[in-house]
Amino acid sequence: MKNVIFLLSVVSFLFACQPSANDEAARIAAAKEILMDSINQAQIVAQQQKTIDSLKIVSIKSSSKTKAVVGENDSPSPMVGSVSKSRNKMNNTTKGALIGVGVGVVTGVATSKDKVKGGIIGGIIGGSAGAGAGAIIDKKKKNNSN
Repeated sequence: MKNVIFLLSVVSFLFACQPSANDEAARIAAAKEILMDSINQAQIVAQQQKTIDSLKIVSIKSSSKTKAVVGENDSPSPMVGSVSKSRNKMNNTTKGALIGVGVGVVTGVATSKDKVKGGIIGGIIGGSAGAGAGAIIDKKKKNNSN
């Protein structure tokens, strides 16, 4: 008798733990609703991104110094940027000063007992010498072009 009661209790417990058809249908409906909400949200975000991209293209096209760069299929989403029409070149005075500072710092650190002080002094002297040499080159190029 105890075995029969135990067996009936186990069987009733197993059937009670299984979800009913209504519970399963409710879970499926909830999952579908969540899926549809996420799809709608993705569509809204995509539409907002298209609007932002089109505004970027309009502002880039209206700018006189830049032009729009658009990816394949005229779709602005993958790649939108701007390309400058003119590029400023560094003059020889600036180049000479930068090279002179670099060489001066390395030389000052290598030759001085006080490395920091030597690097600072070397940088100042090297930068001044490099800027002077670059200015001379710029002046010669200007005179030759005239």
